[in-house]
Amino acid sequence: MLTTSPEIKNKIHEIIILASRLEGESVTVNGKIVNDFNFRMDPIAGALLFGSDAAREIPIRLIPFSLSGQTSQSGDLIEFNSTTLKGPTPATPASQFSLNLLLQSSVPRMQYWESIFGTPQGPFDQYTLAAAVWPELFNCQPGLAYIQQCPTPAWSPLYPTDSEGNPTQEPYNAPDNRCMDHGTENGASLSEIPAELVVSLDLDKRGPLIRGITGIDGNIPKLDQSALPVTVCTDFASPAARQLFQELLYKYTW
Repeated sequence: MLTTSPEIKNKIHEIIILASRLEGESVTVNGKIVNDFNFRMDPIAGALLFGSDAAREIPIRLIPFSLSGQTSQSGDLIEFNSTTLKGPTPATPASQFSLNLLLQSSVPRMQYWESIFGTPQGPFDQYTLAAAVWPELFNCQPGLAYIQQCPTPAWSPLYPTDSEGNPTQEPYNAPDNRCMDHGTENGASLSEIPAELVVSLDLDKRGPLIRGITGIDGNIPKLDQSALPVTVCTDFASPAARQLFQELLYKYTW
């Protein structure tokens, strides 16, 4: 949107993104390693956004998995079902129809999620809305965002070799591979992640925006930019803020 309609730039107060991980952080749900789904779906778009002039002018707030993943864990789950979601009071035919449709359509997704992780899925996208409307719910601080490219695993058909079959890059388990959760022990889906969006809390470690190499041709453009200053929200401001977040979701989700 910023590329095709740059005139809207001055109307944007802040960009809030549900993606990223803290440097050195493993991303898990109930002990199972997972993707940073939003960034993995289009790392090229992410790179172009973070390397754009607009990203240096418009504040960017990141919601990493260390925050958004908290309420999908067993023991701290915010669950959406007919018991927890009541809709607005007093109910109207339109609100009741909307609530019933939401509950019915979410059943297959919840069953799928529970079959993998053992619990229903908690909120994710709602964190960005809460950060925009109730930013006081979260602890946020300055950080530096960068994109770490991941080498393709040696057993992948995409693993690059020369004409004699010799590898032309280091494999996934090489000592200099800085991608977390990247390896065959976590399954092919995780091993073939082309890049990760990482946030460092060490503001003295600027470094480049795009780091490492990838075995997937044409993946991430080589952008001559330094790591991007961002605001990153890492936790709830307090136990009371965590409780208020849940109450607000139950009140306004219908």
